[in-house]
Amino acid sequence: MLFTVILSLATAALFAVRGVYSKVKLYVAKGKKAQNDGETKKYQYVIYTDSKRYWNVFKPLCDEFERRGIALHYMTQSEDDPFFKTSYKHITGEYIGNTNSAFAKLYFLDADTVISTTPSLDVYQWKRSKNVNRYVHVFHDVSDCTAYEMFGIDHYDDIIMTGKVQEKYIREMERMRNLKPKNLYLCGSVYVDDMVNKRKTYGEIKRESDKPTILLAPSWGKSSILNRMGEKMLGALVATDYNIVVRPHPQTKKSEPKLLDRLMAKFPEKENFHWDYSNDNFLTLAKSDLMITDYSSITCDYAFVFDRPFLYADADIDLGVYDSYWFKETTYRFRMVSKLGKQITEDQLDGLKYIIDDVMNNDKYAEGREEVKKEIWAYQGEAVKRTVDCIVGNKADA
Repeated sequence: MLFTVILSLATAALFAVRGVYSKVKLYVAKGKKAQNDGETKKYQYVIYTDSKRYWNVFKPLCDEFERRGIALHYMTQSEDDPFFKTSYKHITGEYIGNTNSAFAKLYFLDADTVISTTPSLDVYQWKRSKNVNRYVHVFHDVSDCTAYEMFGIDHYDDIIMTGKVQEKYIREMERMRNLKPKNLYLCGSVYVDDMVNKRKTYGEIKRESDKPTILLAPSWGKSSILNRMGEKMLGALVATDYNIVVRPHPQTKKSEPKLLDRLMAKFPEKENFHWDYSNDNFLTLAKSDLMITDYSSITCDYAFVFDRPFLYADADIDLGVYDSYWFKETTYRFRMVSKLGKQITEDQLDGLKYIIDDVMNNDKYAEGREEVKKEIWAYQGEAVKRTVDCIVGNKADA
């Protein structure tokens, strides 16, 4: 208990120091901004995204705002964001850069409502603007909301929940940290609904080979598959003689480039082995017969949208920097995965082909998929309408 208290105090002190440093940089950037921008414009609704990869969350919302004729401004830190290929009548957008000037612009933003998937509002560089009335968090996955780094959603005003199970964890974090209760809205998952619609549109995806396609889709960080058992896992996959697709987490390329360079050099592209870095993972998931992952939230995408089981690697995760660390019990995200797929450990990799064949031909996880869907994915197919209703009308359903 003493260790926990000390660690919490040290973490809070670190965030405080970072906060002061960030504010100094923001004020410096403010001077430059004032010289370049002139008068600040007032917006009713703003979407802020730190990456183009969340366009699959924001496009359905933008489409709904457009359909209703409601003005919206889209702010992105990706210069090649797919937004810029659209032609909306009621929605404007801008690239705000990916340096301190972007956070300065957000700090002095004048808007009624800001909608974002980005965590750590008012923790790191991204500070609340005094001229924004409320911040609304939309999840870009379906989980129990404890997978963010500490304090990830603490300073949002409203949370759009994908499932009722998230309420327990949000309220408990508020209690432990003495936070003002947030407005919670149960709306479902815009992201998963959109993937389901895509699957209906695409229909059956044509397979390129009679051999099964196995997708390795890990998370990133020191506890991920590629860090803990990368070479051994890739070697075992190659030995199956199946079609193998490796799709590293986008953050891996940014944070662990040396790891990727080493693995790609040892396992280069060839006819039945591919590295996938596409922005949209839909077709990659659709073409696979079985997925192997670790603690990535992609597990729910695969189980819910494609109705398939998967293998997940034993992950000895250091929870010290995550919200999960604050809970004594194993959080929901680590419990639910055992209902959706089969765990595999490093000492089982020599028999990986037999395990893959068994899971692909065994439907024992179908009941678990239905159970988890009910707990974490509410109002299936209705998320876009419900989310926009809550944003523009403050309609509560939690």
